[in-house]
Amino acid sequence: MAVTSQPVHDVWKEHEAGCPAVGGAVRLLPELPPLPKLLPPVQLCQHRPVRRQIAVTPSGVKKYAVSCELCGRMLDR
Repeated sequence: MAVTSQPVHDVWKEHEAGCPAVGGAVRLLPELPPLPKLLPPVQLCQHRPVRRQIAVTPSGVKKYAVSCELCGRMLDR
């Protein structure tokens, strides 16, 4: 940036003539796009374990899995 008493268009013409960039350079910078909105904080599930039957073997033994009643996630138990 320079302080001068010349009109702006004269200063720009002088700059444009000596500048290697096409058209002199960028006069105005575009505004930046808005920042992305962050996701809300994650609420952890207060797991409520439930036993669910998932299979019956050929010998008749029932197999169960423990999952959360609220979110359905399989729990290691």
